Amino acid sequence: MLEREGLVACIIDLNASSSEEGSLFSLEIEPDSSHILLWNGTKLYWTSGVWDGKVFSFVTEIALDYYIKNLTYVSNENESYFTYEAGFPTFFTRFVLDVTGQLKQYVWGKDFPQWSLFWTRPSPQCEVYNFCGSFSSCNQNVPICACIEGFRPYNPAAWQLGDHSDGCVRETPLQCDPNRGDESNDTFVVVENTQFPGNSEGLVSGNVEECQVACLRNCSCTAYAYDNGCLIWKNALFNLRQFQSSDGSGRDIHVRVAGSNVVVTGTNKPKTKKKTKWIVLGATGVFFTLSGIILAIMRKRSKRGSISFAFYAFLLQLLGLDVEYISKYIVRIF
Repeated sequence: MLEREGLVACIIDLNASSSEEGSLFSLEIEPDSSHILLWNGTKLYWTSGVWDGKVFSFVTEIALDYYIKNLTYVSNENESYFTYEAGFPTFFTRFVLDVTGQLKQYVWGKDFPQWSLFWTRPSPQCEVYNFCGSFSSCNQNVPICACIEGFRPYNPAAWQLGDHSDGCVRETPLQCDPNRGDESNDTFVVVENTQFPGNSEGLVSGNVEECQVACLRNCSCTAYAYDNGCLIWKNALFNLRQFQSSDGSGRDIHVRVAGSNVVVTGTNKPKTKKKTKWIVLGATGVFFTLSGIILAIMRKRSKRGSISFAFYAFLLQLLGLDVEYISKYIVRIF
């Protein structure tokens, strides 16, 4: 990419017809970044993920440093580009962008009498940029796209037909109050075992609780994760990929939802609700136990005439019962 002239050099699939709108795939380096972007016409189709100096986050095969080595990102005031060296003098490698929009690396040489595929991207549909739209998770199961809990399809008709590009919207608007912090009416649902979306922001935070509060105090924050540090995401959430349960390489992300819309476990607010639930159940159990004991005593001692009706009424009042309402049932015991 030529910086000074503002020009962008692209790899283009020459087999695609430029007259077919949206069918011309192209590959370029993102301006002011080291991402590699794959476009379908004017629509972003796939991204390589962040370059960390050794590997792209979504093309981990490069870390093998086998068929190519010393992959280097060069950026100066004039241009930005990548360079690499052949891994072995007896091997050749080439990169191809085909008519289906797939970027492929082929190798040829010893043990490979013809060009052989080493890797291809995007491979599963979940690697296609924004395949499931906003606030939806993508996995290789059926259905492939699913709205996050607390969200619903923006276009239900298209969603049913398999077009998920419009994504999902909130069932209930957020009740953001940055001054309330962890006392906010908003809460979080946990999406487990995921590949984090891009465009996260790092925050200084000592633990997961502080990370959660930091997100609640920012009305633009829609998700957070604590993975050796605090990460937050702002505004709409795209490209959330969920791995199979047998694949333990993913990490958990907490997506913000209205507290009145869903009750979950795993955060401070849901724990309080869960605790309240058990308190209510416990109190109810005690109530019925005491009621049973009192009624048993009433049946036994009423035969002896040793306890008056007034005493029974007093015991029932201690339990918070309406004595007047149930007096007719008490009278039957005597």
